[in-house]
Amino acid sequence: MRATVLSFAVLATLLIVLSGCTKDAPTAPDTTPKKYAVKGTVTPKAAEAVDGVTITMGTRTATTTATGAYSFSDVDTGSYVVTPTKSGITFTPATKNVTVSTADVTGVDFVATGAVTPTHIVPEMVAIEPGTFMLGYSGKIAGGVGSGPQHQVTLTKGFSIGKYEVTQAQYASVMGTNPSRWVGENNPVERMGILNAMLYCNELSKLEGLQPCYTISGMTVTWDQSANGYRLPTNAEWEYAAKAGTTSGNTYAGENDGRNPNSVIDSIAWYMYNTQPGPPYDGSTASSRPVGGKVPNAWGLYDVLGNVAEWVYGNKDTYPSTPEVDPINHPQADNVIIRGGCFRNKATGILITERVSGAMTDIGDTSGFRIARNR
Repeated sequence: MRATVLSFAVLATLLIVLSGCTKDAPTAPDTTPKKYAVKGTVTPKAAEAVDGVTITMGTRTATTTATGAYSFSDVDTGSYVVTPTKSGITFTPATKNVTVSTADVTGVDFVATGAVTPTHIVPEMVAIEPGTFMLGYSGKIAGGVGSGPQHQVTLTKGFSIGKYEVTQAQYASVMGTNPSRWVGENNPVERMGILNAMLYCNELSKLEGLQPCYTISGMTVTWDQSANGYRLPTNAEWEYAAKAGTTSGNTYAGENDGRNPNSVIDSIAWYMYNTQPGPPYDGSTASSRPVGGKVPNAWGLYDVLGNVAEWVYGNKDTYPSTPEVDPINHPQADNVIIRGGCFRNKATGILITERVSGAMTDIGDTSGFRIARNR
């Protein structure tokens, strides 16, 4: 009987021990600190570039993506000051206070102002040094209308001039329109009057933070010669740059004898005999071509002959026979000058010495321009 009682006691003790083994052991508290994220976006007020903005938060930095987004990961709980910086840009707000406690923090956003990415295209320029040359023509064959008498001209100030005629893409990027008939972004802009060209110069100057050169009231133009903005070359500047140091002839590559087709001008200019199928050659299907497609002159200027004719600042009054220094002849409503010939001309019209007169109201699909600027 005693043995039976002991057996039950042992069994009871065993059951108690076994039942204890089936219970969950107490869980130790997780003492690992929580980590969170801080995210935001920098947005432009206008067209500012919002990539590459440095975002500082405490001792850490991040950089925005192309869309202006940024983020910090594994951020400890606490209070932080978030600050964006980028050269040329101010931010609204300048800083933000952020508290990280129990969740990710999003929407830490800023607005960028200033340093707008330029959308206008500035034509490439060539620097021209001062010098003395013979303006006009005195050869045995015709040098063109209004090309004489030939006389000495000295330019005492250097200037810059467009390497190419102003293109349609360049004009549209400033003026917002493209009036051209012969559409092509690298073709010279045409359907230009001289006032259109001057207005473009003024607008480009403003966009570049320069002083505009022209004050235009109806058909009256006043040129501030001290202004540092863009302008048209004067008649003398245009011919000096176009001749590029050549001392004779009616082109910069030799004598144009007026025959068609013409081997001298064929390599340097777009004219009727290489801009349209033919024969017959009547100009009806001739058109402008992309700038820079022919051989430049010795100073690196393209299309000073042919392609589109170029408005310059001047009038077609008769040249003097005596030497001149820095000559300027102001344009008049019915007396302005266009130079260089165009794609619709025969060889007799592709002359570096010829001045063709026009009016300020004249606008045609063969008329363009190149720009200049004081140095």
